[in-house]
Amino acid sequence: DEARHGADWLEVYVTKQGFNPEYELIGWDDLELVKRTGRYPYQAHYVTDVSTSGYSGRHVVVTVWKASHMDQ
Repeated sequence: DEARHGADWLEVYVTKQGFNPEYELIGWDDLELVKRTGRYPYQAHYVTDVSTSGYSGRHVVVTVWKASHMDQ
């Protein structure tokens, strides 16, 4: 999405240790929240650092973004 608008927050999730995306569908119970950010000003790209310390092997990263305008 190249629209230039702010974000109320970003939430970054990583699949739990042992989850295998090759054989399982991802559900919310398979995810661990690793980062929730604060607000972002109006801009085209959002950047945040995320620590995956303690995770090994293959994982899926899911980002949820809350736009800061009423129709989102």
